[in-house]
Amino acid sequence: LAGAALVVATAGHPWALALSTVAAAVVGALIERVGATAGLAVVLIALDAGAGPSLAAAVPYAIGAATVFGAWALWWLLARTAVALRVSGPSRPAPEPGRRAVDRGHVVRVASAVAIAVGLAACLPDDLVGGHWLVTSVLLTIQPGRPATRTRLAQRLSGNTVGAVLAAGLLGAHPAIPVAVAVTVALFVLALALRPVNYTWWAVTGPPVLLVVSEFPHWFPWYEGGVRLAMNLAGAAIVVLVVFAVPAAARHFRRSDASDSVYKIQREEVR
Repeated sequence: LAGAALVVATAGHPWALALSTVAAAVVGALIERVGATAGLAVVLIALDAGAGPSLAAAVPYAIGAATVFGAWALWWLLARTAVALRVSGPSRPAPEPGRRAVDRGHVVRVASAVAIAVGLAACLPDDLVGGHWLVTSVLLTIQPGRPATRTRLAQRLSGNTVGAVLAAGLLGAHPAIPVAVAVTVALFVLALALRPVNYTWWAVTGPPVLLVVSEFPHWFPWYEGGVRLAMNLAGAAIVVLVVFAVPAAARHFRRSDASDSVYKIQREEVR
């Protein structure tokens, strides 16, 4: 809902929308439970709303948010009732959640990577479908900490490559509507079931589902799976640059400067 409000507020101002996207990504980096959802919400709602959205464009999202909140409230009430009815021993005080220190380096990396992706996406041709995948790729790939980012890179690159082939086959086959719906639902259920096991499965099954659902009942051209893969590869390159290449280069130059300083001191002592 907040993403819809930002999209409406920045309507007709592309750079304001770009700044809002970066700001939302930073908020997600600061709040662990939000994560990439904040930036994704702004990007995807802006794509869905189109040019010049009005307040009416936010109504479906408000209804969706209210529905989700109602479902969560019902689940919470049922869970509390089940706990109250359960026979159990003496209650133990719940441990206080520890406060997670803010990883400023991660925040800076997210802001830098998303800003680069947004800037490059703005330079893409207007008739190119899927430029937003460049931004979403960065948002979904970059993680707190380099080891987690390295793992996510491998998962997304391998999974999206296989997923692009599946998407091209499905889009190129143009199956009947009932068959397309059945295959899409099966892939989506498979993605939900296997995502907790390994994120790679989500990356494999995601492209066909997204490309079918995005234009349903119409079809993207078969090569859009390749376009999406190309955008994901570009997003991965941005993440590698920001998270690994730039810090490594900075460390190298710092060591070089330190070595030069030691060498100069030694020369002065010899003199």
